[in-house]
Amino acid sequence: MIDEINVLKLLANDIRLRIVMLLVVKELCVCEIQGILNIPQYQVSKHLKLLKTSEILNSVKRDKYVFYSLNKKTNILQPIISYFAYKSELFPVLEKDKMLLDENIKNNIFSCK
Repeated sequence: MIDEINVLKLLANDIRLRIVMLLVVKELCVCEIQGILNIPQYQVSKHLKLLKTSEILNSVKRDKYVFYSLNKKTNILQPIISYFAYKSELFPVLEKDKMLLDENIKNNIFSCK
């Protein structure tokens, strides 16, 4: 039970929630997340470290970049993700982030490549 409470506390932060919702779509590196969220790299890295330490995220290093993805073994994530996806119209910032990500995918625009 404590793990679930900690996950909920972590996702109560809007930046961490936005990161998780982006990673629902695809794995991303720090610079890709930074470009979409439009926040400094050090802030993105700080939040990614917290999410990774709590085992919400996995990471893999490719060349000089570290790519992050959701840890599918974290059971508490699925209901949270489903809720925010289902109620997405109530969260314009999540809609905007998803639009930017979709646009980057469509146009193959990623700042780290």
